[in-house]
Amino acid sequence: VGFTQAWATFMASDMRRDKVKAGPEVLENYERQLQHFGKWVAVAYTDVAALNQVTVDMAIAYRRHLAQSGRSPNTVNKYLSGLSLIWKIINGEAQITLNPWTDDKAGREEEDTEGREAFTADEVKILCEKATGDMQTLFALAAMTGLRLKDCCLLKWSEANLKAGEIKKTPAKTKRFKNGKVVIPMPPPLHRMLSRLPQASE
Repeated sequence: VGFTQAWATFMASDMRRDKVKAGPEVLENYERQLQHFGKWVAVAYTDVAALNQVTVDMAIAYRRHLAQSGRSPNTVNKYLSGLSLIWKIINGEAQITLNPWTDDKAGREEEDTEGREAFTADEVKILCEKATGDMQTLFALAAMTGLRLKDCCLLKWSEANLKAGEIKKTPAKTKRFKNGKVVIPMPPPLHRMLSRLPQASE
Protein backbone atom coordinates (compact mmCIF):
# COMPACT_ATOMS: atom_id res chain seq x y z
CA VAL A 1 0.00 0.00 0.00
CA GLY A 2 1.42 3.34 -1.06
CA PHE A 3 1.07 6.57 0.90
CA THR A 4 -1.63 7.89 -1.42
CA GLN A 5 -3.81 4.82 -0.79
CA ALA A 6 -2.98 4.35 2.89
CA TRP A 7 -5.70 6.55 4.37
CA ALA A 8 -8.49 5.07 2.26
CA THR A 9 -7.26 1.60 3.22
CA PHE A 10 -7.29 2.56 6.89
CA MET A 11 -10.82 4.00 6.73
CA ALA A 12 -12.16 0.96 4.86
CA SER A 13 -10.66 -1.53 7.31
CA ASP A 14 -13.07 -3.67 9.31
CA MET A 15 -10.54 -3.69 12.14
CA ARG A 16 -10.58 0.12 12.18
CA ARG A 17 -14.36 0.12 12.53
CA ASP A 18 -14.20 -2.45 15.32
CA LYS A 19 -11.16 -1.26 17.25
CA VAL A 20 -10.82 2.49 16.72
CA LYS A 21 -13.49 4.40 18.64
CA ALA A 22 -12.58 7.89 17.46
CA GLY A 23 -14.69 10.85 16.43
CA PRO A 24 -14.29 12.90 13.23
CA GLU A 25 -11.81 15.35 14.78
CA VAL A 26 -9.49 12.58 15.96
CA LEU A 27 -9.66 10.86 12.59
CA GLU A 28 -8.81 14.16 10.89
CA ASN A 29 -5.74 14.39 13.11
CA TYR A 30 -4.67 10.87 12.12
CA GLU A 31 -5.08 11.72 8.44
CA ARG A 32 -3.11 14.94 8.86
CA GLN A 33 -0.31 13.08 10.65
CA LEU A 34 -0.12 10.47 7.89
CA GLN A 35 -0.06 13.16 5.19
CA HIS A 36 2.68 15.05 7.02
CA PHE A 37 4.84 11.95 7.27
CA GLY A 38 4.18 11.10 3.63
CA LYS A 39 5.39 14.54 2.51
CA TRP A 40 8.46 14.30 4.73
CA VAL A 41 9.46 10.83 3.57
CA ALA A 42 9.01 11.85 -0.09
CA VAL A 43 11.80 14.38 0.42
CA ALA A 44 14.00 12.55 2.94
CA TYR A 45 13.77 9.08 1.34
CA THR A 46 12.85 9.48 -2.32
CA ASP A 47 12.97 5.73 -3.01
CA VAL A 48 10.34 4.92 -0.36
CA ALA A 49 6.82 4.68 -1.82
CA ALA A 50 5.02 2.16 0.39
CA LEU A 51 4.31 1.80 4.09
CA ASN A 52 6.07 -1.57 4.37
CA GLN A 53 9.31 0.10 3.25
CA VAL A 54 9.47 2.32 6.33
CA THR A 55 12.20 1.19 8.72
CA VAL A 56 12.83 1.85 12.39
CA ASP A 57 15.71 4.19 11.48
CA MET A 58 13.33 6.24 9.31
CA ALA A 59 10.79 6.41 12.12
CA ILE A 60 13.46 7.61 14.55
CA ALA A 61 14.68 10.20 12.02
CA TYR A 62 11.10 11.46 11.64
CA ARG A 63 10.66 11.66 15.40
CA ARG A 64 13.79 13.79 15.63
CA HIS A 65 12.57 15.94 12.74
CA LEU A 66 9.30 16.61 14.57
CA ALA A 67 11.11 17.45 17.79
CA GLN A 68 13.50 19.82 16.04
CA SER A 69 10.59 21.55 14.28
CA GLY A 70 9.52 23.13 17.57
CA ARG A 71 6.61 20.83 18.31
CA SER A 72 6.10 19.97 21.96
CA PRO A 73 7.05 16.47 23.19
CA ASN A 74 3.35 15.78 23.72
CA THR A 75 2.55 16.70 20.10
CA VAL A 76 5.44 14.63 18.76
CA ASN A 77 4.25 11.60 20.71
CA LYS A 78 0.71 12.04 19.39
CA TYR A 79 2.07 11.94 15.83
CA LEU A 80 3.99 8.76 16.56
CA SER A 81 1.04 7.09 18.27
CA GLY A 82 -1.25 8.01 15.38
CA LEU A 83 1.13 6.51 12.86
CA SER A 84 1.59 3.42 15.02
CA LEU A 85 -2.18 2.91 15.04
CA ILE A 86 -2.47 3.26 11.26
CA TRP A 87 0.36 0.77 10.70
CA LYS A 88 -1.27 -1.66 13.14
CA ILE A 89 -4.70 -1.47 11.51
CA ILE A 90 -3.60 -1.95 7.90
CA ASN A 91 -0.62 -4.26 8.44
CA GLY A 92 -2.34 -7.08 6.54
CA GLU A 93 -3.41 -5.07 3.50
CA ALA A 94 -0.05 -3.26 3.38
CA GLN A 95 2.00 -6.44 3.95
CA ILE A 96 3.67 -4.85 6.96
CA THR A 97 5.79 -7.22 9.02
CA LEU A 98 7.20 -4.64 11.41
CA ASN A 99 5.53 -1.61 13.02
CA PRO A 100 8.38 0.92 13.34
CA TRP A 101 6.27 3.39 15.34
CA THR A 102 5.84 1.50 18.61
CA ASP A 103 7.36 2.83 21.83
CA ASP A 104 10.12 0.24 21.79
CA LYS A 105 11.04 0.96 18.14
CA ALA A 106 10.75 4.67 17.30
CA GLY A 107 10.85 5.68 20.96
CA ARG A 108 9.01 8.62 22.46
CA GLU A 109 9.92 12.14 23.49
CA GLU A 110 10.17 12.74 27.22
CA GLU A 111 7.17 14.75 28.35
CA ASP A 112 6.91 17.13 31.26
CA THR A 113 5.45 14.89 33.96
CA GLU A 114 4.63 17.86 36.17
CA GLY A 115 2.19 19.23 33.62
CA ARG A 116 0.95 22.80 33.52
CA GLU A 117 0.73 24.71 36.74
CA ALA A 118 -2.88 25.47 37.57
CA PHE A 119 -4.03 29.05 38.03
CA THR A 120 -4.71 30.09 41.59
CA ALA A 121 -8.14 31.41 42.55
CA ASP A 122 -6.71 34.94 42.71
CA GLU A 123 -5.17 34.62 39.24
CA VAL A 124 -8.48 33.43 37.79
CA LYS A 125 -10.23 36.37 39.43
CA ILE A 126 -7.73 38.81 37.93
CA LEU A 127 -8.12 37.26 34.46
CA CYS A 128 -11.88 37.65 34.60
CA GLU A 129 -11.69 41.20 35.93
CA LYS A 130 -9.07 42.42 33.46
CA ALA A 131 -10.70 40.87 30.39
CA THR A 132 -13.30 42.90 28.54
CA GLY A 133 -16.23 42.21 26.24
CA ASP A 134 -16.63 38.71 24.87
CA MET A 135 -13.33 37.55 26.36
CA GLN A 136 -14.55 38.38 29.85
CA THR A 137 -17.68 36.32 29.24
CA LEU A 138 -15.63 33.40 27.89
CA PHE A 139 -13.16 33.48 30.80
CA ALA A 140 -15.97 33.66 33.33
CA LEU A 141 -17.83 30.84 31.58
CA ALA A 142 -14.73 28.64 31.59
CA ALA A 143 -13.86 29.46 35.19
CA MET A 144 -17.35 28.80 36.56
CA THR A 145 -18.23 25.70 34.52
CA GLY A 146 -14.93 23.91 33.99
CA LEU A 147 -15.58 23.79 30.24
CA ARG A 148 -12.64 24.17 27.90
CA LEU A 149 -12.35 27.42 25.99
CA LYS A 150 -13.32 25.69 22.73
CA ASP A 151 -16.55 24.42 24.29
CA CYS A 152 -17.27 27.87 25.72
CA CYS A 153 -16.83 29.46 22.28
CA LEU A 154 -19.19 26.91 20.70
CA LEU A 155 -21.82 27.02 23.45
CA LYS A 156 -25.33 27.53 22.04
CA TRP A 157 -28.26 29.23 23.72
CA SER A 158 -30.20 25.99 23.32
CA GLU A 159 -27.64 24.42 25.66
CA ALA A 160 -27.86 27.16 28.30
CA ASN A 161 -31.18 27.00 30.14
CA LEU A 162 -31.48 30.23 32.12
CA LYS A 163 -34.84 29.23 33.61
CA ALA A 164 -33.46 25.96 34.98
CA GLY A 165 -30.11 27.54 35.79
CA GLU A 166 -28.05 24.87 34.10
CA ILE A 167 -26.01 24.10 31.02
CA LYS A 168 -26.46 20.83 29.13
CA LYS A 169 -23.67 20.23 26.66
CA THR A 170 -21.61 17.48 25.09
CA PRO A 171 -17.99 18.68 25.36
CA ALA A 172 -15.64 17.99 22.46
CA LYS A 173 -13.61 15.64 24.65
CA THR A 174 -16.55 13.32 25.40
CA LYS A 175 -18.68 13.57 22.26
CA ARG A 176 -17.46 10.20 20.98
CA PHE A 177 -19.04 8.53 24.01
CA LYS A 178 -22.68 7.48 24.07
CA ASN A 179 -23.32 9.29 27.37
CA GLY A 180 -20.97 12.21 26.79
CA LYS A 181 -23.40 14.99 27.69
CA VAL A 182 -22.78 16.84 30.96
CA VAL A 183 -25.15 18.92 33.08
CA ILE A 184 -23.51 21.91 34.77
CA PRO A 185 -25.32 24.12 37.30
CA MET A 186 -25.00 27.86 36.67
CA PRO A 187 -23.53 29.74 39.64
CA PRO A 188 -25.52 32.93 40.36
CA PRO A 189 -22.76 35.28 39.03
CA LEU A 190 -22.67 33.37 35.73
CA HIS A 191 -26.47 33.32 35.51
CA ARG A 192 -26.56 37.10 35.96
CA MET A 193 -23.84 37.60 33.34
CA LEU A 194 -25.57 35.43 30.74
CA SER A 195 -28.96 37.00 31.48
CA ARG A 196 -27.58 40.44 30.59
CA LEU A 197 -26.49 39.32 27.13
CA PRO A 198 -28.88 40.42 24.34
CA GLN A 199 -29.13 36.92 22.89
CA ALA A 200 -30.61 35.65 26.13
CA SER A 201 -33.96 37.24 25.29
CA GLU A 202 -34.17 35.81 21.77
